This record gives sequence, structure tokens and C-alpha cells, in this order.
Amino acid sequence: DWIRSEAPYSGKTGRMIDAQIRLLACQALEEALAILRPRRELMDDLVERLIAEETIEGASFRAAVAEWETSHPALALPSGEADVEAAKVGV
Repeated sequence: DWIRSEAPYSGKTGRMIDAQIRLLACQALEEALAILRPRRELMDDLVERLIAEETIEGASFRAAVAEWETSHPALALPSGEADVEAAKVGV
């Protein structure tokens, strides 16, 4: 109902939903940070490249990530491939 401002469930249920959403969001954030923190050097390199070139095509991006992972095998992701079509800035 677009006019009713109250939820179609109890306040207790709403608080349970909020708590579960908060937990899932925190878990996802921690997982993302655990993946990104050790790859800071790679991200900084990609940022510098984007500043210089403005665009990194998907194949070139994947090649840069693969090269970095080859020199840092302990940090390579299981898939071994970045799932991105292209990274673009200012386009």
C-alpha cells in the first residue's frame, strides 16, 4: 500500500529483519575488504594507469590482474580471472 507508512509486519519482525540485513552487510564488507586490502598495490597501479589512459579495456585489465597475480601467487583469487568488461573513468 503506497499510502500506508507502516510496515505490513510487527515491529519485532522489522527489528529482526534489520538485524539480519545489518549482519549480511557487515559480512559482505569484511569479505570485500579481506580481498581488497592485500591487493592495494594492484589497485594503486590500476588507478595510475587510469589517470594516464582514462580507460582500461577488459582484456587489458584482466591481463594486468593476471600479471600481478602471477607475481603474487599467494594472493591470487581462485577464479584467476577478473570478472569485468572494462574499467572506465570520465567516459
